[in-house]
Amino acid sequence: MQELRRAFDFDRLFRRRGKAAQRLEGKIAALEEINRGMLSKNDASAWVAKHGEEFDATIAPLAAEVRAPQDLEALVEQLLGEDIASMYVREAASAQSIVDALSQTGATGTASVLVAGSAPESISCDKPRLLDSLEYPEHVRGLLESLLGDVFLVDSLEEGLGARAGSARARFATKDGIVVWPGAKITVRMGTAGEEGMLARERDLDDLRAQLEASNEEQATAQIELERLQGDLERKRAMSLDLSRTHAQRAGAQASAQAERERLAKRVGTLQASQKSVAEDLARVNVELAKTEPEVAELGQAIETLRVSRTDAEERMSDISGARAIAYEREQALSSKLSESKMLEELRMMSDKVEKAHSILNYPGLPNVTGAQLAQAFSNHLESMDIPITEKQVTAVYAMGDYFAIQTPEEMIESRTVILAAGVVTAKALPGENEFLGQGVSYCATCDAHFYRGKTVAVLGYSAQSCREADFLAETCEKVLYFPAAPHEVQVGEGVEVIREKPTAILGDRQARILETNSQKQYAVDGIFVLRAAVAPEKLVPGIAVEENHVRVDLQMRTNLPGCFACGDVTGPPYQYIKAAGQGNVAALSAAAYLAEQKKKECSHWSRKPWISSPPPSLLRIQTERAETPVSEEKVLSLHRLAAMIVILLFPS
Repeated sequence: MQELRRAFDFDRLFRRRGKAAQRLEGKIAALEEINRGMLSKNDASAWVAKHGEEFDATIAPLAAEVRAPQDLEALVEQLLGEDIASMYVREAASAQSIVDALSQTGATGTASVLVAGSAPESISCDKPRLLDSLEYPEHVRGLLESLLGDVFLVDSLEEGLGARAGSARARFATKDGIVVWPGAKITVRMGTAGEEGMLARERDLDDLRAQLEASNEEQATAQIELERLQGDLERKRAMSLDLSRTHAQRAGAQASAQAERERLAKRVGTLQASQKSVAEDLARVNVELAKTEPEVAELGQAIETLRVSRTDAEERMSDISGARAIAYEREQALSSKLSESKMLEELRMMSDKVEKAHSILNYPGLPNVTGAQLAQAFSNHLESMDIPITEKQVTAVYAMGDYFAIQTPEEMIESRTVILAAGVVTAKALPGENEFLGQGVSYCATCDAHFYRGKTVAVLGYSAQSCREADFLAETCEKVLYFPAAPHEVQVGEGVEVIREKPTAILGDRQARILETNSQKQYAVDGIFVLRAAVAPEKLVPGIAVEENHVRVDLQMRTNLPGCFACGDVTGPPYQYIKAAGQGNVAALSAAAYLAEQKKKECSHWSRKPWISSPPPSLLRIQTERAETPVSEEKVLSLHRLAAMIVILLFPS
């Protein structure tokens, strides 16, 4: 499900960048509104700002054409005065048209229009010119030479007064706003600290527009990646459905093969009985021959007839032997096909939680019953109801909105509802296990083995089943280290190294890299597989609400995830069989009611699902650390109302 998580992450990133772009657009709009206000101080200037483009498409405020260093912005605006907010045109004819049209409007106030022109004769001075510090397009050079070509920069008033003697037509200005004019005039700029002018706002607008353009490019890239991930997810979902259909076909073929095996077994039994009967007839014939030996001459014809009968009997025996050989070959072929399900056959044993109970006194109708007797009663009851059982190891259950995706090592199963009867998980996670889950720590070898092809992995085994998963990893990984984390018989292949040390912590930076043991040793690995019989509810079902390590439910056994129900020990104490059975009854009724309500809505999305039909519910049973009573209400609810429902029953070994 890494593609699903990446799709969710890119969707969140796309939304965050969209909001950031909106904030940038808001800031840009605010600054542009302020500048428009500066261009519209009266009726006349407002008219020119609004209608100027009708006469000259290149008209623009002078402030939009000039860029000054930040420490010179205030000085430039001081020297330009109202001209900084005046409109600039390239052609004198355009200015004449604007003035003529403005005079017909009756607008009040003063409006300025700046016209490009040739640069005046330059003034020579040994001080740096202000214009040399500015950035502007070539077509406004003549205008700026006329407005600021006589301004030179000095460091102090004293330096400006001294420079005036050498250049009577020049102006000398300091960065803090002291200007020495030709003649005897000196002006000083006084203003509020931090006050921004039009040039500062234009600079901010340039920065904000650049940020907005970069944000839009990143958002477009994120959108493309998101669409790609969503396409990959849809393709993999289709593959999962195809695998489910293939599995169903194989299960049907397996059932047909089992039926053929039983038919052949019956046929062999019949042939064996026939063979025995023929052998008995042959023995009786031999006895009769011995008795009639003195009369052989008289009974020759009778003996010849008996020999013919014997030949026929031997041919029948030969046919029976050939049939037995054919049946044996078919039996061997069927045994080979059934060997693939050997691992799941080990899971069919009823949980020993009930069987180990010495005496149970509070189960209604069964006073002072032993655990073994109650377990047998449960098993008999389940068989009598003829409920199909699908046996798979479930590694995760994902809530996908209006359905659930149930992950197994072989495939992804989709279901409308889920009932959790997972019992209580008593094992504590190792330090670092939760932090690195999905970042080098995995609970399913068959699901994630391909991520570690040619690498070194550690396996923390808690049962004999872990040994088989370690052998499976050895076919893909370069090196497999097996740590028996709980007492069990360890039988692994040559490609697995067994280390009998107890794991104590998982270490790493962003990825799990080191497994530490009780012998103070550290083993460098690329991945760590923790193969417990079961995991905690919040890890099995991401997003499910828990309280004190138990699933939180209401009186109808509903969890916080619509369509997901829970019952028994997984919901919390008391841990009683009668309480588990009662809650199982309530959960099944609630699930059936939920399905009935969903059916009324006639959701078109689910109507297109090819696997939504009305078979009896499948019971999915896997291994965990506590037991629960099987949950089923087949005797109370119609199979039609429980269509497409998968009940998860988790039994510990």
